[in-house]
Amino acid sequence: MRIGKYFVALPYSNEKHNSTIHAKILKLLLYRIARRPDVGGRGRMFTPEQETHIVNMVIANNEIRLREIQQRIIDNDTIFQNIHSASISALSRVLARHRIRMKEIYRVPFERNTERVKQLRYDYVQRVMELEADAMGHELLFVDEAGFNLSKTRRRGRNIIGHRAIINVPGQRGGNITMCAAISQNGVVHHHATIGPYNTAHIIAFLDTLHDMLTGGYRMRCGRNFVAEPRKTT
Repeated sequence: MRIGKYFVALPYSNEKHNSTIHAKILKLLLYRIARRPDVGGRGRMFTPEQETHIVNMVIANNEIRLREIQQRIIDNDTIFQNIHSASISALSRVLARHRIRMKEIYRVPFERNTERVKQLRYDYVQRVMELEADAMGHELLFVDEAGFNLSKTRRRGRNIIGHRAIINVPGQRGGNITMCAAISQNGVVHHHATIGPYNTAHIIAFLDTLHDMLTGGYRMRCGRNFVAEPRKTT
């Protein structure tokens, strides 16, 4: 079929069906009729800039809740001056539109990757390598302290798809059941548990007991030289 300078290939069908298609194509080509954009109804609640600010709230604090976002929007008269109320479902749709999902929170200590801690880890490895290369033949004792935290925190948070939901936590949070132990290649040499943090008095008492054990029966049985090295777990 030819319409002006256009050639249109139509599928074989009955005459009534072809005439309907002819009319639609003719109307489109001659009058350039297209579907009008949707009008009427309620428009979008947030502008693109406001949605970006909401996303930044979640990126800055992965454990933030929808109700906290809602309260911040209501309290903010600078960016959200035209927003007097925002439902939880509306905020959830905004986050979903920007590919932000609920996921398990991954906890990261404050100073794990600071330059100071990295240098301490490097020095620790160098010290262990020097002791292992010593001709005297030392046996290393690793002194480690671990706390089983009794406090409860939020387990889930939000972040962009493909990224972890991360929260920075302090080293001590709430009540702990703390275990301190000295470990050699032959197993646990000494251990002690206490309720609460392992303060200076506990550490001194633990090291005194460990020293007595190493200078007494345990050292006599093994006949080895020991070097106590604190284990870096930061």
